[in-house]
Amino acid sequence: MANKGQLYNIIDSEFELWSAYSTERKNNLITKDASGIPFIRYPDGIPCTEANIYMLGCYNRSLSRKVDGGTLKTYASNISHLIRFCYKNDWAFTALSDDRFELFIRGLQAEIDKFGNRVRGVNQVIKIGRACIEFITTVADFHAHETLVGEEDFNAIKIEKKEVKRFVEGMKKPKIEFYYHHSSFPKPDSENKRLPISHTAAVAIKAQINKHNNPDIKQRDTMIYQTLEQTGARRTEVMLLHVDDVKAALQEAKESKSDTVSLQFTTLKRKTDHTRKVPVSVTYLHNLRDYITKVRRKVIKRSIGVQNDHGFVFISVGEKHVQEGNPLGSNTLSTYFNRYKHAAGIKEGAFAHLIRHAYLTERMKQVILEHKFNNKDEFKRALLNTEQFKMKLQQWSGHTQLASLDTYINLAFADLAGVRKTYNAISLKSAVDVVKNEINVMKADLKDSRMTATETLEKMSSLLNAFEMDIDRAIKVDQENEKEQAAHA
Repeated sequence: MANKGQLYNIIDSEFELWSAYSTERKNNLITKDASGIPFIRYPDGIPCTEANIYMLGCYNRSLSRKVDGGTLKTYASNISHLIRFCYKNDWAFTALSDDRFELFIRGLQAEIDKFGNRVRGVNQVIKIGRACIEFITTVADFHAHETLVGEEDFNAIKIEKKEVKRFVEGMKKPKIEFYYHHSSFPKPDSENKRLPISHTAAVAIKAQINKHNNPDIKQRDTMIYQTLEQTGARRTEVMLLHVDDVKAALQEAKESKSDTVSLQFTTLKRKTDHTRKVPVSVTYLHNLRDYITKVRRKVIKRSIGVQNDHGFVFISVGEKHVQEGNPLGSNTLSTYFNRYKHAAGIKEGAFAHLIRHAYLTERMKQVILEHKFNNKDEFKRALLNTEQFKMKLQQWSGHTQLASLDTYINLAFADLAGVRKTYNAISLKSAVDVVKNEINVMKADLKDSRMTATETLEKMSSLLNAFEMDIDRAIKVDQENEKEQAAHA
């Protein structure tokens, strides 16, 4: 029977591949770590030789295997669509043609979910298509099938190799990259069309989370949303957040005289391990501590046990598909968001990465208002010439290339449209939003008898204490700005 689940599994941490043979070494064979490589099968469970050879090729290109497979997992997922397509039609990979590949691409575009929405956007279809063309070239090399794929008219699948220039910070000349194009690929959407999550959608999702009948899941999912909203972290970076990082930030808030408190995240999309610290409000940290002590600790004790605690903040709480107490995965987070979105009847885009867009747009507005930039060109010149701006924005976003911030710069100036507000009004907005959301949650809990009046008062008192710390820090910044302006008057 054909397997309807994923076609790959990630090889465990003990796996090694041989890389060389040495006559000088005692054991002769030199090996290298190969953990995290996806192993791919056909839907009937039989290993797919060509696909696994392709995976080895990706591995040899040093593509990321971090976080349960990383980029290699993405490639495995992408080519799985073509493997299913060929298996279903009983076609060998070498039997593919232009017409059959076009039929495959059209199928990707046409697929809809149970709610009647398209499963994937056109940009995702193009990414899958490009990965599949790469895979087919591996198939052609493996079978010595010289006419299967290429740029000539006699090739069964005719492709076009296109060049793109990418400007990299610090380099005078652009970096030249190549990619494959097929005539069946849809016209790409502009990245600028991916706007930040709207206020209406954000409120609707929060309200839907608050309706959850399991109070532990409700508090966990509330904190996942707050973490996305308050830090701008990527969904996988949120899932990698560690309890020790939260404790360190809380200790900093208690001891530091600085006007900011930072929470550490593992930065993805880097070849080496990298972390960054993101400024957060004390109010948000208070809520996160509340979840860790009152929900997470209880679940860990009753499930995997304190002695087996992995330390990740966000864990499974009573879900059927994951052992309780285990870390949540980023795909699971996306599944939850889709459920909340559809339950709220939201038709527009409302997924985790759009919350990151909203966060980064707001942070751009902070810098623009703080330094009174008048237009995008003036702001970009400051970015290129001032190391302080680069460090601040890259610390917030985790981007390696400043060009990646262009979308947020455009959105920020569009939002501001010449309106000047005080820096601290925007800076405090995050803490205010957290307080408002927590008050709404407490009101609902009190109404439905999920919390007693005493518990509500205790939580409110603690919340206000944390909010007071954020206000004090904002006042300190205002006072320092006034002194600086007076000195330059």
